[in-house]
Amino acid sequence: MTQAGWEAAEPQGLGKALLVVTITFTALMSLVFFLRIGIRLRYQELMREDYLMGAGYVLNLVQNAFACYCAYNGIGLPDSDIPGGKQGPTYNEGLKAVFLWQLFYLTSMAFIKSSICLTILRIAIIRWQRILLWTIIGCSFFVAIMLDIFILVECQPMQRIWNEAPGWCYPDSAKVAITFITSGVNIVTDWICTILPIFIIWKLQMPKQRKIALCVVLGAGSLASIATLVRLPSAKAYFENDDYLKVLGTKVTWTIIETDVAVIAGCLPALRRLVKGLGSNRPSDAYRSSDNKLLGFISWKSSKKGSKGSQKDSQKGTPKIPMNPYSPYRTDMPNDSLEEVGSTKGIILPGTAK
Repeated sequence: MTQAGWEAAEPQGLGKALLVVTITFTALMSLVFFLRIGIRLRYQELMREDYLMGAGYVLNLVQNAFACYCAYNGIGLPDSDIPGGKQGPTYNEGLKAVFLWQLFYLTSMAFIKSSICLTILRIAIIRWQRILLWTIIGCSFFVAIMLDIFILVECQPMQRIWNEAPGWCYPDSAKVAITFITSGVNIVTDWICTILPIFIIWKLQMPKQRKIALCVVLGAGSLASIATLVRLPSAKAYFENDDYLKVLGTKVTWTIIETDVAVIAGCLPALRRLVKGLGSNRPSDAYRSSDNKLLGFISWKSSKKGSKGSQKDSQKGTPKIPMNPYSPYRTDMPNDSLEEVGSTKGIILPGTAK
């Protein structure tokens, strides 16, 4: 609840930019996300990463709502333009809004990044690649939980964060350190999630144009890390005694861009069917029956020009080996590309491609 005497501030300058950016990116993010879910439902392919992205999307919506609320509580404005000044209820409400906004930012980013990692896991073959991706997922949630705890205990009592209540707070240098740790983790993991699938895709047997297209789609995630780099200098806001909320406006704005771009980038692989007119009306072969939704089959095909071992295998027939779709041995990608990496089409053992 707002304090007595609270008066909404008129968004100007950075505050107005924050409001426009948040509304614009929320609309774009929502459009891409619901297109993704619509395609998944059409082809009956809702997967674990879709649920994780859904959780990240909802948390990100709450974050964006708090960002808009920040714009009406002095974020991006000098102290002199905030109703009641630095000691007024509007200023205090702005600090409270930033406090809540940070909690949802950290949590939403963990779900979004985990969804992207699960998508890449569908084409990751080598053990170290899979370990690395699972490490990123674990690290994302660990960092989010630890930083959320820090924010909650940053001041005692908690109300001291947004007003002059008696108590104590950690020094501003701790906040700056936390900002750089968070940004560093995000930048490193963003680039791993961008570069790793490019190396994987480039070794697959598919037309070069398709490889380039997929690399561009997956590389869109690097844009989120660019936003992270741009907002790093805004960490100096924690050392500002005057116009603190004005300087903080830059950080909030670029963080909104970072998370919304991450959602958009994470949904792009599923949207390739739109370019192809959504294909036929029937679901993909991998999901014709409910039994195949979680279980894939590897077709064991031997070549006449292969080694003696492969010739023996060919005499034994073409057995099918059940395998979890999250750990396929792939040397060939389905025609519908990355959005069907969990399907059974085109999955064959390494070294046995036609």
